[in-house]
This record gives sequence, C-alpha cells and structure tokens, in this order.
Amino acid sequence: MNAGMGTPGCYADFQVLIVLRCAGLQFVTLLNVFALAWAQADRPLTFEVASIKPAPASAQETEWGPEPGGRFSARDVTLKQLIAMAYGVQEYQISGGPKWMNRDRWSIEAKAAGFPGRFNRAQILPAMKALLADRFQLRAHLRTKNVPVYALVQSKSGPKLEAPAAQSSTMSFGRGFVSGTSVGMDLLARTLSMALERPVVNQTGLNGEYAVKLKWAPETATGNSIQEGPAEPADPDSGLASIFTVIQSELGLRLKAKRGPADFVEVLDARRPSN
Repeated sequence: MNAGMGTPGCYADFQVLIVLRCAGLQFVTLLNVFALAWAQADRPLTFEVASIKPAPASAQETEWGPEPGGRFSARDVTLKQLIAMAYGVQEYQISGGPKWMNRDRWSIEAKAAGFPGRFNRAQILPAMKALLADRFQLRAHLRTKNVPVYALVQSKSGPKLEAPAAQSSTMSFGRGFVSGTSVGMDLLARTLSMALERPVVNQTGLNGEYAVKLKWAPETATGNSIQEGPAEPADPDSGLASIFTVIQSELGLRLKAKRGPADFVEVLDARRPSN
C-alpha cells in the first residue's frame, strides 16, 4: 500500500484498522483494501446518511473501513482515532479536546449517495472531516511544525528486501513487531511512526512492495531514543536488539534522526453526538 492519495480512475488504496486488545497489549492489523476509484471520484465525497451510536460495553475490537456501495463502517472507535484518520496523522499528533474524546467509543454507519464502489484514501479524508464537524461539532486546527523526525533511508550497504510473500497486501504491528506480506515503503514509514511515536518520512527512493518481518525489544521503540547504527541487543535475556538495529540488519534500511515538517491537530472543541 502506498501513501499516495490515489488518482481518480485508477486503483487506489485505503486502510482498515483493526485493534485487538488482549493481555494488556494492543495488536494492530492494517489490511489494505484495493478498489476501483469510479468516475464519481471526480465529485467530492460526502456522507448523505450517517448513524452514530455509543459502542456496546461488550465490544472487544476496533475496526473501520470502506464497504461496497459507498459505505463506511466503524466499530468501537474513539473520536481521537477518527480525528487521526480524518486528518492523516497519528494519535500522538493530536492535542486538546475533552477527556472523553480518548475514552468514549462509538459505532458508525455512513453512506455516500450515488457512489457504487469503495472509496479511496483521498476521498475519505474530507468526507470524515465534514462528518466529524457536523455530528461531533468538531472544531480543530491543523498546524505544521518543524519537529524531530526520522528519515527512513537506505543503508550504505544497500537494501536487503524480499519479494512480496503474497499478491494480497496485509500489514500488522504490535508491541515489538511488524509483519507484512506486500508492503510499500510509505506504509512501512507510517507503521514505524506509530511504533516510535515520532513522524517517520520515507526517503528510501524505493517504489516497490516487499515482504517485511521485524521483531525488536519493545522498550527501544520510543521517539525519545535516538540511534542510527548497529547496537548490542537491548534485552540480553531475550537477545532482541533495538528497532534501529533490526531495521538495518533485516531490511538494509536505517532510521536517520533529523528535523522536518509534520502535521499536528489541535482540538478546540467537540461535543458528543445527540443521536
């Protein structure tokens, strides 16, 4: 899956996010859904009908994504997760807002009238912003700041990437691991950004998709930790090295600490939907 927004009339991508909560850990699976961007993609996508209800207390997983017929469904999601999706940022890039924004969970069923297929990433962003402004009365500012980031680049010895393991593209990550069958570098950068809680920018120059499987010492995946070269295993008992070391040894890539622009969302106000 590529980070590009997609072009009308071409195959484009969209992320479905599934969070499985078990044993106090969060395991996140990112599934690529490839679909045709129909001729209607030339028109701005808006949700004509949307049902938003509190998620049942028994809900065990978070899931969202597009469905055929111009539909969008989300289950057990927080407003903060929806804002992250609508603005194309990670949750750590969102500040302000009421406390319930990160606590209350919702189920959403929405439909775009006259749209026969699944919409792509370019189409969902403005539609979600409009939905959140209308139903959650969300007021937010998107600001670009010059902050510490990581550039994902090729190592001096060159990449060591394997061909895709399958035609379908899946991507999963959790505490101390990343695994994917057919992964573009933009998607890998976004996933590493979640693990490191620091923006990661793809500067590899690689346009293909590859099989990716990484496992590292979880405590080393922090945006406050800066490493750029091989290091001793971070956990001598397990033999697991840092995320920085594993990316270089397994993929022939490296994370280069630098400063660069990144988007941040400041939530000014939000209200629980009335129905």
